[in-house]
Amino acid sequence: MHRELDKIICRSLSYECEIGFHACENHIPQRISVDLVAWVSRIPPEQAEETAAIRFDYYEANKAIKKLCAARSFALLETLTEHIAQELVGNFAVHAVEVAVTKYPLDMPNAASVAYVCYRERAASTGSAGPALPSTPSPPAP
Repeated sequence: MHRELDKIICRSLSYECEIGFHACENHIPQRISVDLVAWVSRIPPEQAEETAAIRFDYYEANKAIKKLCAARSFALLETLTEHIAQELVGNFAVHAVEVAVTKYPLDMPNAASVAYVCYRERAASTGSAGPALPSTPSPPAP
């Protein structure tokens, strides 16, 4: 990842979601936990306290993930994780995201949790989805 990018990290975002395909999981909301890393353009020092300079609104991202989890059921942890990553890359001004979704399987009492992690980058083409990325200043020439 480019050295001019910063990261915003959100840990242990908790949601209810219908997830799983075994009979004991069907139509039963389960708690999941989401950890995410969003790679964003750095904020120029002169904009350090301006809310207009926000690169990744994690409050809005939290609402979007909650809405996504409530919208449908997911058979696979992998599918839910992919949907969250695509939501973030497609609708927020991020260069890339890493999303980890953890579930606490009802059908595996001997397992504390199971997680799936994916990394997705915004398409490099100019026609990519999502809001425009703020420009990252280039370092001064030596």
